[in-house]
Amino acid sequence: MGLGLQNLVASTSLGYPLPGECPDGQLSDHRSGDSLAELSSAAWSAQLIGVRGSLPASGRQTQRTGGATTTLLVRSSAGVLLVDAGSGIANLRIDEGVPIEIVFTHLHHDHICGLPFFTPLYERGREITLSGVGRGEAAWSQALVGAFQPPYFPVPIERTWDARVALRALAPEGDEPLLGVNLRWAEVPHPGGATAFRIETERGALVYAPDVELAKGADSLVALAQGADVLVVDAHFSTEEYPRHVGWGHSTPAQAAALATSAGVGKLLLTHHAPWRDDAAVEALVDEARQIFAAADAAREGMELLFLDPR
Repeated sequence: MGLGLQNLVASTSLGYPLPGECPDGQLSDHRSGDSLAELSSAAWSAQLIGVRGSLPASGRQTQRTGGATTTLLVRSSAGVLLVDAGSGIANLRIDEGVPIEIVFTHLHHDHICGLPFFTPLYERGREITLSGVGRGEAAWSQALVGAFQPPYFPVPIERTWDARVALRALAPEGDEPLLGVNLRWAEVPHPGGATAFRIETERGALVYAPDVELAKGADSLVALAQGADVLVVDAHFSTEEYPRHVGWGHSTPAQAAALATSAGVGKLLLTHHAPWRDDAAVEALVDEARQIFAAADAAREGMELLFLDPR
């Protein structure tokens, strides 16, 4: 399988310069629509639009890693799939007529805070689907739109949309074709519940689990991630920090590396970086993970994974 891993420094698909350095000095200048045309042979790409957890981070000390909260952008010839709607989604522009679906791992604020600022929601003629697993007493759709109602938001969010928006509830576990890829998902340990997703074609597989407390149970995620080319997983706390935060729903680099080893993945990317952690501290956590799993790195905002050739 041809897998290209780039840490981009510029991309017009996001509409603003991205942090980081490109190892080979090359730049990408894709727009979302252009990428879809280029990926017409069933190749696909995934781009990390946000890699922070809890709260966006800003300042020179976080420029290489990035400061936007959790979002994954998946592009194929069939459309655009987003996982979560963190703060970085506000800068995303998607060409007219491209189908869009957003699936949510859960509804904690860092995973939904960008939704009211997602431009396609205010474009007439758009068709957008929002999907997630229902948890608790309220229906999933009620829980989502309820986060953006007075007094928490100035106007009811659903009244502002010009696009045709469908909201659908997912079962706790599932497997379905969606927008040119196969999407499989499972529940993982996190306060209130959370979902991990596996995105796959014959060209490769990526597993995305930005919020999971692996010490509370990793079996479902080991099964979901088995043999994946790339695993993007929560490593919010350092080993020293974790004992003071048991039950908060997050993992450590060592736990993430042990998971990657058990699942036999090709590449591990640590994500959901704490907002207080600067670039140097993120790299220190990567070094910790590499002691257990050599093919570990930090997830960085703008990093793009290209799944080009059949396995």
